[in-house]
Amino acid sequence: MVVILSMVTFRSVERLGRDLFSRVLESSLSVPYRSLVLVDDSPTPETAEVVKSFAESRGKELVVLRSRLYGGATRHTRATARQTAVDAFLENFTEEWLMFLDDDFVLGSGYWAEASAHLADPSVGEVWGVNWDAHPERRVFIGLLHRARLTRTSYAGFLVEGFQRRGGTHDTLYRRQAVSGVLIPPELHVYEDAWLHHYVRCRGWESRVVYDSGLHYSPAGDLPLEEEKRSLLEAVRIAVKYGIAGDAHVLETLSSGGSTTRWILGWLGLARPVLGLPFQAVASYRQERSVPRAVARALRRQYLKAWIRYVVLREARRIRGRVPDVCEVVLSHAK
Repeated sequence: MVVILSMVTFRSVERLGRDLFSRVLESSLSVPYRSLVLVDDSPTPETAEVVKSFAESRGKELVVLRSRLYGGATRHTRATARQTAVDAFLENFTEEWLMFLDDDFVLGSGYWAEASAHLADPSVGEVWGVNWDAHPERRVFIGLLHRARLTRTSYAGFLVEGFQRRGGTHDTLYRRQAVSGVLIPPELHVYEDAWLHHYVRCRGWESRVVYDSGLHYSPAGDLPLEEEKRSLLEAVRIAVKYGIAGDAHVLETLSSGGSTTRWILGWLGLARPVLGLPFQAVASYRQERSVPRAVARALRRQYLKAWIRYVVLREARRIRGRVPDVCEVVLSHAK
């Protein structure tokens, strides 16, 4: 079975480095595709040039696009890029499956064997590969909490539960009929992948998970603190408007409307990042290999967790539980 491969990129070579990005491209060869649809909104040509060179050397048809603006959008976002890729697939190809591969995900050699086993099932509309972290920090942190019985969720369970809440396009296959008619709001510069996942799910298609998938890399370093706060605030705004959230406690708290019981539990929940600080410090040390840097990283991460919990509690009181049902939202926006 041949699929259409698509990548959404933005300054990928500059962010990730040529070596890692080239490894991502080379790993894609484990999947049988003839055409690669690249949606690149980078202000510089480096990323598109690397992909063009790769496609020429590997005999792949390459379609390079910039995301189209629609619905009153005035700027390119991940939503406009993802929608452009889906539209290009539906309008210009006849293959049954579209595969998204993130620019920082290196596929493993066993991915296609496991993924392709699900494609013949007519009830399946989405096949997602687990986004195993290439760096140890999150795996160590969740493992420590799990062993201390502070969470019932294992590392693998945490990643799969995250996908069930918000999807992901790390290495994901979508059936043509499952994404037909989707229209992602152009403002979704975060959670555009969640929109696709819920659109497929809410229309009754099944999702399958591939465990022999690959490794998810992230650029080194963190965003500036204020920029990261703005990103978190945007995520809460989207949760309020569309019913999409990356963390379970966000929707649970918002949907409670700030009830007295939930409000008390929420305030008690602010202690969780404090209790988790020693575990995060150990996990950060595995990442940084420096005690001062590890402590600074752990303090920052736990502070942000406590801060966003406070923001969500405050927002829950304001909206009084008026959080839309995500299925009603995504289906009402369909073409």
